[in-house]
Amino acid sequence: MSVIACDTERFRSDLLNCREQLRRCKDAYTRAMNDKMMLSLMWQGTAHLAFMNGFGNDLFGMENCIRNMNRIVQGMEETLNEYSRAENDVSSVIRSLP
Repeated sequence: MSVIACDTERFRSDLLNCREQLRRCKDAYTRAMNDKMMLSLMWQGTAHLAFMNGFGNDLFGMENCIRNMNRIVQGMEETLNEYSRAENDVSSVIRSLP
């Protein structure tokens, strides 16, 4: 049987850090979207289309990154809940011992 040790307080700290990084990525994405809208009004022509296509590809990459980060954070939240439940169960068993 394998044994996995987990410091839930450290895990919780890492989760909070990941949530903050995800929030910052979402904010950067929103700013980039706003910038793209502003830039789309500034000029026309071939260069404009090429730039907007490239910008759109970059935004698509950001969307994928954010989606993946969301999945990671959700997985971490579920895992932390499981570890916390297990810790509480063990504590309850230990407290119940004579």
